[in-house]
Amino acid sequence: MEIRKAELTDLERMLEIYEYARKMMRASGNPHQWGDSRPSRETVVSDIKNGTERGLFHRCMDFCESLADNIRIDTHKDNHIMRHLLEERGYDERGVIYVDDGSPRIAYQR
Repeated sequence: MEIRKAELTDLERMLEIYEYARKMMRASGNPHQWGDSRPSRETVVSDIKNGTERGLFHRCMDFCESLADNIRIDTHKDNHIMRHLLEERGYDERGVIYVDDGSPRIAYQR
C-alpha cells in the first residue's frame, strides 16, 4: 500500500470515501457531526491545494502528547469512534462543554 498526499485527480474518489464515511457515521449513531454534505467539495479541494493531511489521528496525538502532559479534547456526543479512540489512549470523560454556536460537546482530558 502506498500512502501519499492527495492530488486533485483523487478528488472524485475522495468524495466517494467521504460519502461512505458519512453513511458509517450515521449507521454507528453519529448522524449530526458531518450531516449529509460535510466536508464540502470546496473544503476538500482547498485541503488538497494546501497540502492538508487527514486520517492521522494517532500521529497527531503522539506529537501533541510529546509536547504536553495535560491535553483536553472535545467531540460530539454521538461520535462513538472518536470517543473510543480517546478512551483507548487514556483520556477520561470530564463532562459537557458548549462551543461558540451553543452546541454541546463531550470533554476529555489526559
